[in-house]
Amino acid sequence: MILIIHICETWSRTYGQFNDFLKSYFHFENVRKIKDNAKRNSGGISVFFKSGLCKRLSFQRLYKYFDNTVVYFVNYLPTICQSEDVIMYFTYISPKGPCYYNDKYDRNGIDVMYQHLEVITVDDPKNLVNLYGVFDIPFLNGRFSGDRCGEFTCFSNDGTSVVDYMIASSMLFKYITDFKVLNIDESDHFPICVVFLISLENDQFD
Repeated sequence: MILIIHICETWSRTYGQFNDFLKSYFHFENVRKIKDNAKRNSGGISVFFKSGLCKRLSFQRLYKYFDNTVVYFVNYLPTICQSEDVIMYFTYISPKGPCYYNDKYDRNGIDVMYQHLEVITVDDPKNLVNLYGVFDIPFLNGRFSGDRCGEFTCFSNDGTSVVDYMIASSMLFKYITDFKVLNIDESDHFPICVVFLISLENDQFD
């Protein structure tokens, strides 16, 4: 059962536009302010939590003023990490430069991912790669059996790339059973999925 779904670049124009998109899920979002004279909006974040999960856990939203970001503090997550509080951070970060694409037939996208990450800055001069060394928050891509080869997450006319990823504290690794790139090509980006060890039965979340 999928308990949490994160969608980037929803292009939503108003808050509440996708509240009824998924039944039995609570919807949390961040809508980017539309630019003047724009035909459509850009960016936008939607996060859907299974309603049963929200009823069992205490969720507190943080940093509502962050652009293209949804942050939640989960107070005590017994179904996942037994006695630890968890901060969930869902975001879309625009690259400062052009995306790095691989124009060769190569199934290992991890090198491509790290080359692309060099152009994405969070607080200059630090970048996302430094999160691993400084804060012990590694990338999940390429670390689990479902993604041993480091599958590409984006296919376009410019080539292939890895621009969709998850990071997590190494303290959570003992509760993560798998990470994979799903073979669903409804857009030029493939969905990515992390699997947590859940102790409750599925019907308890209905």
